[in-house]
Amino acid sequence: MAQRDDEQQRWRNGRRIAGAVAVVLSLLSSTLQAAEPVRTVGLLRPVVEGQPVRGYPVELTAPGAVVGMPPPGAVSTPQTSCPSEPPPACDADRPAWTLFDFRTQSGGCFSVFPSTLLWEPPLAGKDQPRLQLLQTNLSDSTSQNTLDGIVGGIAGMFRYEGANKKWAIQWDAFAVVSLRISEYDYMIANDFRAGLPITFRYGNWSGKFGYEHTSTHMGDDLIVNNGRQPILSVKDELVVGLDHWCWDQLRLYGEFAYAFSQYSSVDADPIRFGTGFEWRSRKPTGVVGRPYAAAQVNFSGDQDYDPNVVVQIGWMWRKPSQRLASFRIFGEYYSGKAPFGQLFLEPNQFFAIGMAIDY
Repeated sequence: MAQRDDEQQRWRNGRRIAGAVAVVLSLLSSTLQAAEPVRTVGLLRPVVEGQPVRGYPVELTAPGAVVGMPPPGAVSTPQTSCPSEPPPACDADRPAWTLFDFRTQSGGCFSVFPSTLLWEPPLAGKDQPRLQLLQTNLSDSTSQNTLDGIVGGIAGMFRYEGANKKWAIQWDAFAVVSLRISEYDYMIANDFRAGLPITFRYGNWSGKFGYEHTSTHMGDDLIVNNGRQPILSVKDELVVGLDHWCWDQLRLYGEFAYAFSQYSSVDADPIRFGTGFEWRSRKPTGVVGRPYAAAQVNFSGDQDYDPNVVVQIGWMWRKPSQRLASFRIFGEYYSGKAPFGQLFLEPNQFFAIGMAIDY
């Protein structure tokens, strides 16, 4: 009998608790219905109805809808491609001032650290800033099983682009080390270059003008093992370059340099110049890549203006809207004097296989 009374008492207590919970839920429901509708972005950030939301999530106008989630009954379409690239600096839909971009009242754009170059280092240049490794069949008095390498980079510092985007001017900075290694671990020579060019673009024309410093050094292994003595070869130059694009796939260019300060062990003419061409696409190549060809001929006063010829044929993968814009593999033929200051009078002729990453 006492057990039955206890069960009835527990049943009555349970009904009282359930009734209290129902009253609380009813009050909460009334409060939420009376409140202003809210939306959430990615289920993390509340956004009051009517306020715009920038970015990839899609805005839905239904009250209580979740940004980035399809409305009830909508058919979702899977994304089949990567998101589009961000708009360029100083684009019309961006604020007039950001950390690295400033749009002037005339509509021009001033940028800090632009991601692209106006003047691109020639692909066939032997002393241009890039990352490159070249395995050659050169065998002479100083080297066998030769590796020629380039370690360097170039960066845009400041750019101003006109309102019509037909012209732009930019200040760059670069540094590069060119080196030659014999038998894979035997240093022959290395040259150091750095410069501060001012570059420009107008339509299909682009060019550069600036200061460049070159300092050449002989490898310690060559001095110790062969008894060679280094020569003095240091230059401070003013350099001018100009190029033109034809049909958006053929680049013709030329360069001229004058050494206004030159320290050399030989009596050398302070002038050097060269010309060349590149046949390649200026547009993104995609994952398959595209073929390319490049050639350049240089003449230098300290080599009695004997021609140095470079010819390359290879395959390129390219995305020009970013830094480190291309990767290529290629075959190369070189004929002329050695492209290193400490070996500048020694004849070189070789075939090579190489790979390079360009800016």
